[in-house]
Amino acid sequence: MPGAPGCTLESLSYRDRLAEFTAAGAAVHGVSTQRPDEQRAFAEAERLGFPLLSDLGLDLTGALRLPTLRAAGTTRLKRLTLVVDRDRTIREVLYPLTDITASVAAALRAVRGVQADRAATRSGHAVRPSAR
Repeated sequence: MPGAPGCTLESLSYRDRLAEFTAAGAAVHGVSTQRPDEQRAFAEAERLGFPLLSDLGLDLTGALRLPTLRAAGTTRLKRLTLVVDRDRTIREVLYPLTDITASVAAALRAVRGVQADRAATRSGHAVRPSAR
């Protein structure tokens, strides 16, 4: 939930490491069940540099069976990170997230692992099994 202390820390942590994610070939997106206008205001105020996507209708949440909670009578997503490759395959799921800063670092390691696998595949080398 943009504006909540943990969500703000998470968003700012991704913002602060955005150049590293970009250098690793990743695009960062945030997803929440908040309205697009709320997300836009938060993203602009915090100068995130990456889009926040609204799943207000819970379409993505339902399709991927993402974990949720009820807060103030509204369904919200629990904090998690999905690393999705260019073929739209989920390559890593980080959940539950108990240490926000460490989870952002873990996501960056996962992205770098996906890129290493991709490079190995292109060069004809075997793809390494996940050690995560």
